[in-house]
Amino acid sequence: MKISFSRLAAGLFLALLLGACFNSNSTKKAEKPIKIGVILPLTGQFGAYGIRILDGIELRIKEVNQSGGIQGKKVKLVIANNAGKREKTIKVFRSMVEKDKVAVVIGAHSSTNTLALKTEAKILKVPVITPSSTNDVVTERNPYIFRSCFTDSFQGKTLAKYLYDKLKIRKVAVIYDVDEDGYYSRGLAKSFMETFEKAGGKVAVETGFHRTNEDYRKIARKAVDAGVQAIFIPGHPREISKLIKAAKEEHFKGLLCGGDTWDTPEMLTMAGPGIEGGIFTSMFSPEEQRPEVKEFVRKMMKFREYPPGTWEAQGYDTAALLIKALSDGSKPEQVKLGLLGISSYHGVTGNISINQNGDAIKPIVIEKIVRDKNGRLDHEFLDRVEP
Repeated sequence: MKISFSRLAAGLFLALLLGACFNSNSTKKAEKPIKIGVILPLTGQFGAYGIRILDGIELRIKEVNQSGGIQGKKVKLVIANNAGKREKTIKVFRSMVEKDKVAVVIGAHSSTNTLALKTEAKILKVPVITPSSTNDVVTERNPYIFRSCFTDSFQGKTLAKYLYDKLKIRKVAVIYDVDEDGYYSRGLAKSFMETFEKAGGKVAVETGFHRTNEDYRKIARKAVDAGVQAIFIPGHPREISKLIKAAKEEHFKGLLCGGDTWDTPEMLTMAGPGIEGGIFTSMFSPEEQRPEVKEFVRKMMKFREYPPGTWEAQGYDTAALLIKALSDGSKPEQVKLGLLGISSYHGVTGNISINQNGDAIKPIVIEKIVRDKNGRLDHEFLDRVEP
């Protein structure tokens, strides 16, 4: 069979045209994803917090991708384990920005590590939003640093007012960690004491403790001998648990209370039965009856097969805030402006607004440690305090 040159040329042209259309469609389908960096401790002292925060982040990103992404673009997480180290935090941040070209970074967990990113974020002009760094100075004088959690001054004031106004406590002891790598324990103690004394209460005992070679029972005895009604112990589970055990060994019968770091299952295990009846500030309670909370608990149980707490909720809401901020553009400057524009976002942790300082304005939950129907230590929703 003879085929004319003109027909052959037409066929080749058609093939090339179809190929071009196919390649065009393929390119469209393979559009580059929006990259979000995540810097969290997935191992080490704070690994339990980081893993739980990441679970919440991954659930929200999975949801948005399943619904078509953001403006047709999928979202990709670039995840790094900083192991709670400042130097590693800075190193992986630079890599994410310069190599992976992320639009924004979620992290870090501790205030110490997030503070280490302040200079880098400002120089590289890439926004950072932390789900858990509560130190007041984290966001100060830097337009690229944000937080989705409350501040230490807010939770310290709230707990002090709650003890004085609601629980009618007038005399307390405050015990804080002087060896911590950061200012969390001391900063929270300072805020609490100032507010409690201003309200008319008395801080009968104010003392710091060292992490090594410390006689915890001697410290607890000071509080007992002073006749205080409550002991406020802001700090981290490993150290707090020793003080709680010491207080019970010294037959302290009053109220034990703390900050948001008390909110992990590991805290219950480390502290033992002596922690029962204690209260603490938190950002979320799975026992709240709000529809958003019930739905989140259901989804998290399906996603990871365990009941969520504060850190999963914080991860979820942080990712949700970014999705909202990214809706107007995925360039770092657009994300920054998008975050500053968030007002009354209905999150699982409550209504969230971002002020001009980059801080989240949101409610605080007061939780109590009780025994469940099986006799195991657990958290119970006690109250909710609006900002």
